[in-house]
Amino acid sequence: MKTPEWERFEQDVQEILHLDSTIASGSKHYDQGDAVDKRHPSESNFRFIADAKYTNMKSFSLDMKMLRQWVKRAQEDGKRFCLPLRFGEKDEDYIVLTLDDFAEILEVARTTEVKEKSDWEETVERLVDMATYNDQNTASSRLFLLELSKKLGEL
Repeated sequence: MKTPEWERFEQDVQEILHLDSTIASGSKHYDQGDAVDKRHPSESNFRFIADAKYTNMKSFSLDMKMLRQWVKRAQEDGKRFCLPLRFGEKDEDYIVLTLDDFAEILEVARTTEVKEKSDWEETVERLVDMATYNDQNTASSRLFLLELSKKLGEL
């Protein structure tokens, strides 16, 4: 028997967002949502509960009451709410978040981006310094070159 498209989408959401499945697709009051982060709060600042929606239509109507209820329920569990949405005609996926949650995620992404760039710039500066003084083949410069090759391998 072929898996229904809405169920396949729920599985995709669980896999893509690294969330756990729920009992009976979240229909139990003690295990709601279609995908949920069951980690301990100390393990992540971004624990989500997702209510995935699938439609074959070209539009999907959002209900403010439903969104507020989900946000409140997620907050009570120490989580954030997201509503993944798939338009089945072309398997186009979108996600609805509160603006505050999106802003916080964006800030973390930007901070990480800047930090990674700073690390890279520092590495390049050290490489330039080493190239300037290439007649000194010390143990520390060999160690640095090993570290640099590892970082370049991660790109």
